Amino acid sequence: VDEGLVAGDGSIVDPGQVTLRIAVSGLEGDLRPRMWLHLLDCVPWKASEWRLERLRAERVAAYEEAQSLWRDYDEKGVLAQCPHGSIAAYARIIDVDVPRTDREVWVSTDSLAPIRRILLSSCAVSTVPGYYQGMNDIAAVVLDGMGGDEADAFAVFCAVLARTAINYEEAQAGIWRQSAALLAALALVDRPLHDALLSGGAVSKDGACVPLFQPIFLLLKREVGDYAAVQRVWEAWWASSDPSRGLEVVINYHLVLVMAFLELLRSEIRHNKAGVAGLVQIVNEARGTFTADDLLARARVIHLALSKERHGTRRDASPVRAIFTSRLVRVSSGAHDA
Repeated sequence: VDEGLVAGDGSIVDPGQVTLRIAVSGLEGDLRPRMWLHLLDCVPWKASEWRLERLRAERVAAYEEAQSLWRDYDEKGVLAQCPHGSIAAYARIIDVDVPRTDREVWVSTDSLAPIRRILLSSCAVSTVPGYYQGMNDIAAVVLDGMGGDEADAFAVFCAVLARTAINYEEAQAGIWRQSAALLAALALVDRPLHDALLSGGAVSKDGACVPLFQPIFLLLKREVGDYAAVQRVWEAWWASSDPSRGLEVVINYHLVLVMAFLELLRSEIRHNKAGVAGLVQIVNEARGTFTADDLLARARVIHLALSKERHGTRRDASPVRAIFTSRLVRVSSGAHDA
Protein backbone atom coordinates (compact mmCIF):
# COMPACT_ATOMS: atom_id res chain seq x y z
CA VAL A 1 0.00 0.00 0.00
CA ASP A 2 1.40 3.40 -0.95
CA GLU A 3 2.14 5.76 1.91
CA GLY A 4 -0.43 8.16 0.46
CA LEU A 5 -3.18 5.64 1.14
CA VAL A 6 -2.41 5.52 4.88
CA ALA A 7 -3.49 8.49 7.00
CA GLY A 8 -1.36 9.95 9.74
CA ASP A 9 -3.40 8.10 12.36
CA GLY A 10 -2.73 4.74 10.66
CA SER A 11 -6.14 4.28 9.00
CA ILE A 12 -6.62 3.47 5.32
CA VAL A 13 -7.52 6.60 3.36
CA ASP A 14 -9.06 5.02 0.26
CA PRO A 15 -10.26 1.43 0.86
CA GLY A 16 -11.81 1.25 -2.61
CA GLN A 17 -8.46 1.91 -4.29
CA VAL A 18 -6.71 -0.62 -2.08
CA THR A 19 -9.27 -3.35 -2.69
CA LEU A 20 -9.22 -2.67 -6.43
CA ARG A 21 -5.48 -3.34 -6.47
CA ILE A 22 -5.96 -6.48 -4.41
CA ALA A 23 -8.75 -7.71 -6.68
CA VAL A 24 -6.49 -7.35 -9.71
CA SER A 25 -3.24 -8.84 -8.46
CA GLY A 26 -3.36 -9.77 -4.79
CA LEU A 27 -0.98 -8.59 -2.08
CA GLU A 28 2.66 -8.75 -1.14
CA GLY A 29 3.21 -11.15 1.73
CA ASP A 30 4.15 -8.58 4.37
CA LEU A 31 0.86 -6.72 3.84
CA ARG A 32 -1.40 -9.71 4.43
CA PRO A 33 -1.62 -9.75 8.23
CA ARG A 34 -3.24 -6.33 8.29
CA MET A 35 -5.08 -6.34 4.96
CA TRP A 36 -6.75 -9.71 5.55
CA LEU A 37 -8.27 -8.40 8.77
CA HIS A 38 -9.77 -5.52 6.77
CA LEU A 39 -10.89 -7.65 3.84
CA LEU A 40 -12.71 -10.07 6.14
CA ASP A 41 -14.31 -7.33 8.23
CA CYS A 42 -12.40 -8.22 11.38
CA VAL A 43 -11.11 -4.63 11.50
CA PRO A 44 -12.72 -1.48 9.98
CA TRP A 45 -10.77 0.16 7.18
CA LYS A 46 -10.89 3.50 9.00
CA ALA A 47 -9.54 2.14 12.28
CA SER A 48 -6.81 4.34 13.72
CA GLU A 49 -3.58 2.99 15.16
CA TRP A 50 -5.05 3.31 18.64
CA ARG A 51 -8.15 1.35 17.67
CA LEU A 52 -6.09 -1.26 15.82
CA GLU A 53 -4.20 -1.95 19.03
CA ARG A 54 -7.40 -2.16 21.04
CA LEU A 55 -9.02 -4.56 18.56
CA ARG A 56 -5.85 -6.63 18.55
CA ALA A 57 -6.07 -7.00 22.33
CA GLU A 58 -9.69 -8.10 21.97
CA ARG A 59 -8.73 -10.77 19.41
CA VAL A 60 -5.99 -12.09 21.68
CA ALA A 61 -8.44 -12.26 24.59
CA ALA A 62 -11.10 -13.98 22.46
CA TYR A 63 -8.64 -16.62 21.31
CA GLU A 64 -7.43 -17.24 24.84
CA GLU A 65 -11.02 -17.61 26.02
CA ALA A 66 -11.76 -20.08 23.22
CA GLN A 67 -8.73 -22.19 24.17
CA SER A 68 -9.71 -22.14 27.82
CA LEU A 69 -12.91 -24.00 26.90
CA TRP A 70 -11.02 -27.14 25.92
CA ARG A 71 -7.43 -26.89 27.22
CA ASP A 72 -7.97 -28.63 30.57
CA TYR A 73 -9.82 -31.51 28.91
CA ASP A 74 -6.97 -31.88 26.43
CA GLU A 75 -4.31 -31.96 29.15
CA LYS A 76 -6.28 -34.72 30.89
CA GLY A 77 -6.72 -36.63 27.63
CA VAL A 78 -10.52 -36.45 27.76
CA LEU A 79 -11.47 -34.09 24.92
CA ALA A 80 -14.35 -36.44 24.12
CA GLN A 81 -15.92 -35.28 27.40
CA CYS A 82 -15.63 -31.56 26.66
CA PRO A 83 -19.15 -30.07 26.79
CA HIS A 84 -18.39 -26.92 24.81
CA GLY A 85 -19.43 -26.40 21.21
CA SER A 86 -18.74 -29.42 19.02
CA ILE A 87 -15.38 -30.40 20.53
CA ALA A 88 -16.54 -33.84 21.67
CA ALA A 89 -17.82 -34.72 18.21
CA TYR A 90 -14.78 -33.62 16.21
CA ALA A 91 -11.64 -33.74 18.37
CA ARG A 92 -10.69 -37.23 17.24
CA ILE A 93 -10.96 -36.53 13.52
CA ILE A 94 -9.06 -33.25 13.94
CA ASP A 95 -6.25 -35.20 15.58
CA VAL A 96 -6.26 -37.60 12.62
CA ASP A 97 -6.29 -34.87 9.97
CA VAL A 98 -3.83 -32.33 11.35
CA PRO A 99 -0.73 -34.58 11.04
CA ARG A 100 -1.56 -35.01 7.34
CA THR A 101 -1.46 -31.28 6.63
CA ASP A 102 1.11 -30.24 3.99
CA ARG A 103 4.09 -31.85 5.69
CA GLU A 104 6.46 -30.25 3.19
CA VAL A 105 5.50 -26.95 4.89
CA TRP A 106 4.77 -28.04 8.45
CA VAL A 107 7.71 -30.37 8.88
CA SER A 108 7.47 -31.04 12.62
CA THR A 109 4.72 -32.01 15.03
CA ASP A 110 5.34 -28.80 16.97
CA SER A 111 4.79 -26.69 13.85
CA LEU A 112 1.36 -28.29 13.41
CA ALA A 113 0.24 -27.55 16.98
CA PRO A 114 -1.11 -24.04 16.17
CA ILE A 115 -3.34 -25.49 13.42
CA ARG A 116 -4.76 -27.98 15.90
CA ARG A 117 -5.38 -25.26 18.47
CA ILE A 118 -7.18 -23.07 15.91
CA LEU A 119 -9.42 -25.94 14.77
CA LEU A 120 -10.28 -27.05 18.30
CA SER A 121 -10.98 -23.46 19.35
CA SER A 122 -13.27 -22.98 16.37
CA CYS A 123 -15.24 -26.05 17.41
CA ALA A 124 -15.30 -24.94 21.04
CA VAL A 125 -17.04 -21.63 20.38
CA SER A 126 -19.77 -23.00 18.13
CA THR A 127 -21.56 -26.18 17.14
CA VAL A 128 -21.91 -24.98 13.52
CA PRO A 129 -20.28 -25.80 11.20
CA GLY A 130 -18.16 -27.99 13.47
CA TYR A 131 -15.32 -29.62 11.58
CA TYR A 132 -15.20 -30.98 8.05
CA GLN A 133 -12.20 -32.76 6.58
CA GLY A 134 -10.24 -30.18 4.61
CA MET A 135 -10.68 -27.38 7.14
CA ASN A 136 -7.15 -28.19 8.26
CA ASP A 137 -5.96 -27.16 4.79
CA ILE A 138 -7.79 -23.84 5.06
CA ALA A 139 -6.47 -23.18 8.57
CA ALA A 140 -2.91 -23.91 7.42
CA VAL A 141 -3.04 -21.37 4.58
CA VAL A 142 -4.61 -18.79 6.89
CA LEU A 143 -2.00 -19.30 9.62
CA ASP A 144 0.80 -18.91 7.08
CA GLY A 145 -0.83 -15.81 5.58
CA MET A 146 -1.09 -14.21 9.01
CA GLY A 147 2.62 -14.71 9.62
CA GLY A 148 2.06 -17.38 12.26
CA ASP A 149 0.05 -15.11 14.58
CA GLU A 150 -2.46 -17.55 16.10
CA ALA A 151 -4.92 -15.06 17.55
CA ASP A 152 -5.29 -13.17 14.28
CA ALA A 153 -5.31 -16.41 12.28
CA PHE A 154 -8.15 -17.68 14.48
CA ALA A 155 -10.16 -14.53 13.80
CA VAL A 156 -9.55 -14.77 10.05
CA PHE A 157 -10.28 -18.51 9.98
CA CYS A 158 -13.63 -17.98 11.69
CA ALA A 159 -14.41 -15.18 9.22
CA VAL A 160 -13.59 -17.45 6.27
CA LEU A 161 -15.89 -20.15 7.65
CA ALA A 162 -18.66 -17.58 8.01
CA ARG A 163 -18.24 -16.50 4.39
CA THR A 164 -18.31 -20.08 3.17
CA ALA A 165 -21.14 -21.31 5.40
CA ILE A 166 -22.98 -22.53 2.29
CA ASN A 167 -20.28 -25.21 1.92
CA TYR A 168 -21.23 -26.86 5.19
CA GLU A 169 -24.90 -27.58 4.68
CA GLU A 170 -26.14 -31.11 5.21
CA ALA A 171 -25.02 -33.47 2.43
CA GLN A 172 -23.10 -30.56 0.91
CA ALA A 173 -26.28 -29.27 -0.74
CA GLY A 174 -24.75 -25.81 -0.91
CA ILE A 175 -21.77 -27.10 -2.91
CA TRP A 176 -24.12 -28.46 -5.55
CA ARG A 177 -26.09 -25.20 -5.75
CA GLN A 178 -22.85 -23.37 -6.38
CA SER A 179 -21.89 -25.96 -8.98
CA ALA A 180 -25.22 -25.48 -10.76
CA ALA A 181 -24.86 -21.68 -10.71
CA LEU A 182 -21.32 -21.89 -12.07
CA LEU A 183 -22.31 -24.21 -14.91
CA ALA A 184 -25.30 -22.07 -15.88
CA ALA A 185 -23.05 -19.01 -16.17
CA LEU A 186 -20.34 -20.99 -17.99
CA ALA A 187 -22.90 -21.99 -20.62
CA LEU A 188 -23.29 -18.30 -21.51
CA VAL A 189 -19.60 -17.45 -21.87
CA ASP A 190 -18.09 -20.76 -23.07
CA ARG A 191 -20.69 -23.18 -24.34
CA PRO A 192 -18.17 -25.69 -25.78
CA LEU A 193 -16.44 -26.07 -22.41
CA HIS A 194 -19.79 -26.37 -20.64
CA ASP A 195 -20.90 -29.04 -23.11
CA ALA A 196 -17.62 -30.93 -22.69
CA LEU A 197 -18.33 -31.24 -18.96
CA LEU A 198 -21.81 -32.50 -19.70
CA SER A 199 -20.66 -34.97 -22.33
CA GLY A 200 -18.15 -36.36 -19.87
CA GLY A 201 -21.06 -37.41 -17.68
CA ALA A 202 -19.89 -35.23 -14.80
CA VAL A 203 -23.07 -33.16 -14.41
CA SER A 204 -26.35 -34.42 -12.99
CA LYS A 205 -29.70 -33.02 -14.07
CA ASP A 206 -29.73 -30.61 -11.11
CA GLY A 207 -26.25 -29.25 -11.74
CA ALA A 208 -24.19 -31.30 -9.30
CA CYS A 209 -20.72 -31.76 -10.81
CA VAL A 210 -18.41 -34.08 -8.90
CA PRO A 211 -15.11 -32.73 -10.35
CA LEU A 212 -16.05 -29.27 -9.05
CA PHE A 213 -16.55 -30.39 -5.45
CA GLN A 214 -12.96 -30.00 -4.29
CA PRO A 215 -12.20 -26.69 -6.09
CA ILE A 216 -15.33 -25.13 -4.58
CA PHE A 217 -15.10 -26.69 -1.12
CA LEU A 218 -11.40 -25.95 -0.54
CA LEU A 219 -11.43 -22.68 -2.47
CA LEU A 220 -8.90 -23.95 -5.07
CA LYS A 221 -6.36 -24.60 -2.34
CA ARG A 222 -5.22 -27.94 -3.76
CA GLU A 223 -5.35 -26.84 -7.39
CA VAL A 224 -3.54 -23.50 -7.43
CA GLY A 225 -0.09 -24.38 -6.13
CA ASP A 226 1.98 -23.07 -3.23
CA TYR A 227 0.60 -21.09 -0.29
CA ALA A 228 1.59 -17.69 -1.67
CA ALA A 229 -0.35 -18.37 -4.88
CA VAL A 230 -3.40 -19.62 -2.98
CA GLN A 231 -3.30 -16.55 -0.74
CA ARG A 232 -3.26 -14.20 -3.74
CA VAL A 233 -6.28 -15.98 -5.20
CA TRP A 234 -8.22 -15.88 -1.92
CA GLU A 235 -7.59 -12.19 -1.29
CA ALA A 236 -8.64 -11.35 -4.85
CA TRP A 237 -11.89 -13.21 -4.12
CA TRP A 238 -12.49 -11.30 -0.87
CA ALA A 239 -11.70 -7.96 -2.50
CA SER A 240 -14.07 -8.61 -5.40
CA SER A 241 -17.07 -9.92 -3.48
CA ASP A 242 -17.73 -7.39 -0.73
CA PRO A 243 -20.41 -4.76 -1.46
CA SER A 244 -18.73 -2.15 0.74
CA ARG A 245 -15.72 -1.89 -1.58
CA GLY A 246 -17.17 0.43 -4.20
CA LEU A 247 -16.36 -2.00 -7.03
CA GLU A 248 -18.66 -3.81 -9.44
CA VAL A 249 -19.46 -6.43 -6.87
CA VAL A 250 -19.45 -10.14 -7.65
CA ILE A 251 -20.83 -11.78 -4.53
CA ASN A 252 -19.74 -15.22 -5.75
CA TYR A 253 -16.38 -14.23 -7.22
CA HIS A 254 -14.93 -17.52 -6.00
CA LEU A 255 -17.08 -19.17 -8.67
CA VAL A 256 -15.58 -16.86 -11.30
CA LEU A 257 -12.17 -18.06 -10.11
CA VAL A 258 -13.25 -21.70 -10.44
CA MET A 259 -14.53 -20.93 -13.94
CA ALA A 260 -11.13 -19.44 -14.74
CA PHE A 261 -9.52 -22.62 -13.44
CA LEU A 262 -11.67 -24.68 -15.82
CA GLU A 263 -10.76 -22.36 -18.70
CA LEU A 264 -7.06 -22.97 -18.02
CA LEU A 265 -7.80 -26.69 -18.41
CA ARG A 266 -10.05 -26.15 -21.42
CA SER A 267 -8.07 -28.24 -23.90
CA GLU A 268 -7.68 -31.19 -21.53
CA ILE A 269 -11.37 -31.14 -20.60
CA ARG A 270 -12.57 -30.92 -24.20
CA HIS A 271 -10.31 -33.82 -25.24
CA ASN A 272 -11.19 -36.00 -22.27
CA LYS A 273 -12.32 -39.48 -23.30
CA ALA A 274 -12.35 -41.09 -19.86
CA GLY A 275 -15.65 -39.75 -18.51
CA VAL A 276 -16.00 -38.54 -14.93
CA ALA A 277 -12.85 -40.33 -13.78
CA GLY A 278 -10.87 -38.56 -16.48
CA LEU A 279 -12.25 -35.16 -15.48
CA VAL A 280 -11.44 -35.77 -11.83
CA GLN A 281 -7.91 -36.76 -12.81
CA ILE A 282 -7.51 -33.60 -14.90
CA VAL A 283 -8.55 -31.47 -11.91
CA ASN A 284 -6.38 -33.37 -9.45
CA GLU A 285 -3.28 -33.18 -11.65
CA ALA A 286 -3.61 -29.46 -12.43
CA ARG A 287 -1.54 -28.28 -9.46
CA GLY A 288 1.54 -26.39 -10.57
CA THR A 289 0.54 -26.23 -14.24
CA PHE A 290 -0.43 -22.54 -14.07
CA THR A 291 0.38 -19.49 -11.96
CA ALA A 292 -1.75 -17.24 -9.80
CA ASP A 293 -1.21 -14.54 -12.43
CA ASP A 294 -2.64 -16.87 -15.08
CA LEU A 295 -5.71 -17.58 -12.97
CA LEU A 296 -6.38 -13.98 -11.94
CA ALA A 297 -5.95 -12.72 -15.50
CA ARG A 298 -8.37 -15.32 -16.86
CA ALA A 299 -10.85 -14.51 -14.08
CA ARG A 300 -10.81 -10.84 -15.10
CA VAL A 301 -11.65 -11.83 -18.69
CA ILE A 302 -14.55 -13.98 -17.48
CA HIS A 303 -15.71 -11.20 -15.15
CA LEU A 304 -15.85 -8.83 -18.12
CA ALA A 305 -17.72 -11.37 -20.25
CA LEU A 306 -20.25 -11.98 -17.50
CA SER A 307 -20.67 -8.25 -16.97
CA LYS A 308 -21.48 -7.80 -20.65
CA GLU A 309 -24.05 -10.59 -20.41
CA ARG A 310 -25.52 -9.01 -17.30
CA HIS A 311 -25.95 -5.60 -18.93
CA GLY A 312 -26.76 -6.86 -22.41
CA THR A 313 -30.02 -7.68 -24.13
CA ARG A 314 -30.11 -11.41 -23.47
CA ARG A 315 -33.64 -12.39 -22.49
CA ASP A 316 -32.60 -14.52 -19.54
CA ALA A 317 -29.61 -13.19 -17.62
CA SER A 318 -30.56 -14.97 -14.39
CA PRO A 319 -27.46 -17.26 -14.46
CA VAL A 320 -25.25 -14.17 -14.44
CA ARG A 321 -27.28 -12.46 -11.75
CA ALA A 322 -26.81 -15.58 -9.62
CA ILE A 323 -23.04 -15.14 -9.81
CA PHE A 324 -23.09 -11.36 -9.29
CA THR A 325 -25.80 -10.85 -6.67
CA SER A 326 -27.28 -14.06 -5.28
CA ARG A 327 -26.26 -15.49 -1.93
CA LEU A 328 -27.34 -18.88 -3.36
CA VAL A 329 -29.26 -19.50 -0.17
CA ARG A 330 -31.26 -22.65 0.29
CA VAL A 331 -34.62 -22.63 -1.43
CA SER A 332 -37.21 -25.38 -1.32
CA SER A 333 -37.01 -26.08 -5.07
CA GLY A 334 -33.25 -25.68 -5.47
CA ALA A 335 -31.55 -27.67 -2.73
CA HIS A 336 -29.78 -30.83 -3.77
CA ASP A 337 -29.52 -33.31 -0.93
CA ALA A 338 -27.70 -36.16 -2.63
